[in-house]
Amino acid sequence: MSKEIKIIKENVIPNDIPIKDLTSDCHFVTRICGQVDVVRGVGMVKIFDYYYDKGIKIKAIDVSGGQRNPKLMEPALDK
Repeated sequence: MSKEIKIIKENVIPNDIPIKDLTSDCHFVTRICGQVDVVRGVGMVKIFDYYYDKGIKIKAIDVSGGQRNPKLMEPALDK
């Protein structure tokens, strides 16, 4: 797994995630099957490459709108 990409939580409902608990480098990745993952990554291209290399087809990558500084804090989601 690339050090630049970290899957925070799989199969989430984006509206149920408190945005204030995410860092600004978090993204919502929507797979073809409809599953949504919260992924922390340096950019959308790196996230796409990670999923492509795993053979997972994705439909969209959206910015989460997180408010935490990624240099100072980690995303806070219940595992």
